[in-house]
Amino acid sequence: MKQEPLWQQTVTKLKRGILASENCAGARFPSLTDLSREYGISKISALRAVSELEQAGLVKRIPRRGTFIIGRSRPRAIRVLLDFKQGWPANILPIIWEYMRGVEAQ
Repeated sequence: MKQEPLWQQTVTKLKRGILASENCAGARFPSLTDLSREYGISKISALRAVSELEQAGLVKRIPRRGTFIIGRSRPRAIRVLLDFKQGWPANILPIIWEYMRGVEAQ
């Protein structure tokens, strides 16, 4: 069985930490140097891990300011009410269904 690369293991650990804490939004995220020391990875691997977290929408990198935690994405409850007596087009239901699946996946 092949083991995950170190940067990917680091991403998993950092995601768990961000998602586990309740009031972390707006907090400063550790620098690349701090991450490389703490997790025993190179700065390139730390940069790749932070980039993954940024793509996931958990952190925001601001040039010359640092990296900040945005927080966890919380699923939003969406209520869809359709009145079928109004004669909705037949193709609207699959579109709504796909949208709802996408919201649940977040």
